[in-house]
Formats: sequence, structure tokens, C-alpha cells
Amino acid sequence: MKNNRQSFFIFLLINVMLISCISRQDEGADMNQLLSAISENDNAWDSLNVEKIVGMFAEDGTLLNDNSEMLKGKEAIRKSFETMPKIEQFEFKRDKADIKLKGNIAYEIVNQAITFTITDTVPQTELNKYIHIWEKQKDGSWRVLIDMNNGRVPPGK
Repeated sequence: MKNNRQSFFIFLLINVMLISCISRQDEGADMNQLLSAISENDNAWDSLNVEKIVGMFAEDGTLLNDNSEMLKGKEAIRKSFETMPKIEQFEFKRDKADIKLKGNIAYEIVNQAITFTITDTVPQTELNKYIHIWEKQKDGSWRVLIDMNNGRVPPGK
């Protein structure tokens, strides 16, 4: 009886260790997929490709822009681009980013500087901060569930 119990506990310990290793491998793969999705989202914004930007959102995604109504769903987000001023150039630089992954949810918190040119104006630079809540979809892709951003002032001002 004692040998059976001891064998059972050894078997259980080995299984726990194997599951832990597999879980870490899955988390590493998920993080790589998430980082790829973040890069794809950044590229969509850099090129101001509205369809790609909208495509990065989950079907029930929410956009919370500074001084704006809450936009829920891809169609509302797509329509919001129709009312924006025509931007000829757009570039952003991340100052600082914090990315965390917890199961099928992840978040990305970023400070950034955005430089843009609206038709017939000189380039403008604004400081901004945002948080993206990402959700892993049933097909394994990562999509933005919530995008919330607002302006910021430089430290010490």
C-alpha cells in the first residue's frame, strides 16, 4: 500500500511538472502571437489604413478616444474615421510600453508621441498615452477589445 501511494505521488508530481512546462510554452507562443498582433496594429496606424485598423478590433471592440463618445463595434469605429480631418502623414514613437499577458486577456500600456500633418498644415506633435486590452479570439488571433487613449503633458509641466 505504501509503495502504491508513493508511486501515485511521484506520478502526480511528474504530471504537474509536465503541465507546468507545457503551460509556459503555450504562454510563450501566445506572447509571440500577441507581439505580432501589436506590431500589425502599429503598422495599420502608421499607414492610416482604416480597414486594417478596424480589422484589429474584436467584433465587440470598444474605442474610447479623448473627448469623444464611446464607440462600440467595428462599424461604429469605421464610421468615426469618416468624420476625422484628412491626415496626410502620421507617425508615432513609443516612449514606454508595458505589456502583460494573463490567459486569454492581455494589456498594453504605452506613452507615445504622435506626429501628424493635416491637409495644408505644418506637422504637429502631440503626446499621448493609451491602453489596449487584447483578447485572444476563438481562432487563436489577438484582437483589441478596448482601446482607450488620451493626451498627456511632458513630465514637470
